[in-house]
Amino acid sequence: LVSTAGGGAGGALVAKVVHGQVSDKALVARTNKLFTKVAKAHLTAKGKPVTEGAVASLKREVTVGVFQEEVGGKTTVAVNNPKYYKLLQQAAGVGETPVEPMHGTRLSTKTGLPLKTKGIDVHAEQVLAADASVRNAAAGRVATSNKGCTEMCVPHLKAEYPKIRHVNPRQ
Repeated sequence: LVSTAGGGAGGALVAKVVHGQVSDKALVARTNKLFTKVAKAHLTAKGKPVTEGAVASLKREVTVGVFQEEVGGKTTVAVNNPKYYKLLQQAAGVGETPVEPMHGTRLSTKTGLPLKTKGIDVHAEQVLAADASVRNAAAGRVATSNKGCTEMCVPHLKAEYPKIRHVNPRQ
């Protein structure tokens, strides 16, 4: 994961990439830090006050996920809501690769055509697991800014991506 420290001429930021695995706690902390950066940037862009309550209220709208590969330590980040993707790209640190969100459309069982509903935004941990699978990542861990749902996400990870562990599921 990434840490930054001020310094250099003109107060430039110096970035340091930390290689290797971080603890589950550090992975969750990074996820929460990214969520806060994304939420604050969204509120600022909308001209809304950036308060603790306003940031917390966005947890209903966006989830940030961080995935770290077991071998090599590659780190990818994702959001569930496509409208926050550009903000995530800006918030991601050195060595963190943003993964584009996915949107699902339900099809009618009768006609096979898309339903007129808006569809669903795929959960961040599922986006990261699918990306890891495509890249042939053997195993890894994922943390999310909202705890992993035990109804869908955690069981789906266990069934479809058994070597990817959700480190902060809802209890």
